[in-house]
Amino acid sequence: MPIPSQIDFRGMETSDTLRKTIEQRVAKLERFSTQIIGCHVTIEQSERHHQKGNRYRMHVQVQVPGQDLYVSHDPARENQTAEDAYVVLRDTFDAVRRQLEEYERVRRGDVKHHEPTYRERKADQNPSQ
Repeated sequence: MPIPSQIDFRGMETSDTLRKTIEQRVAKLERFSTQIIGCHVTIEQSERHHQKGNRYRMHVQVQVPGQDLYVSHDPARENQTAEDAYVVLRDTFDAVRRQLEEYERVRRGDVKHHEPTYRERKADQNPSQ
């Protein structure tokens, strides 16, 4: 079943090729989680430097039961240059994939829960301290 998605372009012309690539990336997220309710992607041109090229930012919100996963990728803030929207798209969706994988590990109970240390047990027994 396709994931319901919304794609917004801000400060730039709408690109059918970029839209199709984003839709393909959103569809691939189903490999990592079947729990996805929806996805909202915003890509914006953050700066317009014609000598150095344009820079892009991307924000992705993925809705899963019980929470929303947010990923923002702003290369300008991270002291990187991303003059290619497809590079920003790749990096952002890699981060989304990692968050989905972590969400699924927690949901399945694959995350280890360690025994409390002696100090933690002692603190639980004496809450007045």
